[in-house]
Amino acid sequence: MQSRELIEIVTGHVHRFFSGHEISEHRWELGPLPDHIPEFRVLCVAPDRGDGNWVLVSAGASAIVHESDPRYEFVMVAPSGVMRCVELLTMLAWYHKTERVGIGHTLPLGEPWLGDSSCNHLLLRAADLFGHELALCPCGDGHVHLAWALPITQAERDYEATYGREALERKFDDAVIPYWDAHRASVV
Repeated sequence: MQSRELIEIVTGHVHRFFSGHEISEHRWELGPLPDHIPEFRVLCVAPDRGDGNWVLVSAGASAIVHESDPRYEFVMVAPSGVMRCVELLTMLAWYHKTERVGIGHTLPLGEPWLGDSSCNHLLLRAADLFGHELALCPCGDGHVHLAWALPITQAERDYEATYGREALERKFDDAVIPYWDAHRASVV
């Protein structure tokens, strides 16, 4: 399946899921990804009156195929900093192209997620924060999996490295973390 066709399928999926929301498309032109997937973009779903958060979804990462691995797109939720999140999702797609990532991987950012946030890593989880309807995008004879790029702290990353992802997930569940809050406290 060609990247343009995949992008159209993912874009349609996001528009159907977020029907009634304003959705814009943005591109990050810096770095190597535009040379490899020129059609890559990030769909930016404007906040509704409920929580005030942006939902950003990559469209084009699913053109990156790694043998028998599923196709992935990436989702991020943020209170602000749309272009910063566009940059991060573009970087994540490139990292996926060069290093092969998926659900359960953690990635260092080398700097805060937003502003002076203590979250400086991303943990890739199933994008089930909106239910399974968003997390799986039907595509031809399979699916594109949407992976949630959840910003986490260094301490959370260290905890996950020591005790495992499931232990960290339990900490998140117990704390009911405000995942959109760039200044949230670490759960460990």
